[in-house]
Amino acid sequence: MTVELYIETNARGPKVKNGIGMYLLESEVRGQQYTIYDFCRYRDISANELALNTLISALLRMEKPSDIHIHISNDSVYGTLSNGWHLQWQKNGWRNKRDNPVAHVKEWERIISLLEEHTYSVCNKRHSYTNWMQEQIKNNNKYEQNTI
Repeated sequence: MTVELYIETNARGPKVKNGIGMYLLESEVRGQQYTIYDFCRYRDISANELALNTLISALLRMEKPSDIHIHISNDSVYGTLSNGWHLQWQKNGWRNKRDNPVAHVKEWERIISLLEEHTYSVCNKRHSYTNWMQEQIKNNNKYEQNTI
């Protein structure tokens, strides 16, 4: 089964703040097209951590081994997944090539575990859902600010 997985967030840069991530899963099962999406809300989180946690939430929805095409706008997560650095970090005791400790080890361990039974590819280009997802996040954030 092939699954298109789209990840968008409202967090940019290294500053820790409140953030909203959104994932959308799209697949065809027995000739029927299925699309599901959800939001992930976090307080005091970095852009990279938000993208990682949103990816984890999406992967937790996967019930069968699949070929997953991950579309993610976060450059750090994209670069890590596309270059396989997360697997090298794991082999190196969660140290990067400069022997510095890797950030967000718990999240990367979870992603490796969740991706084990799947094949996957990664893309960071704009997609057909980019504008719609960003608008949904923006609207969801307005609602959230009005209810706190």
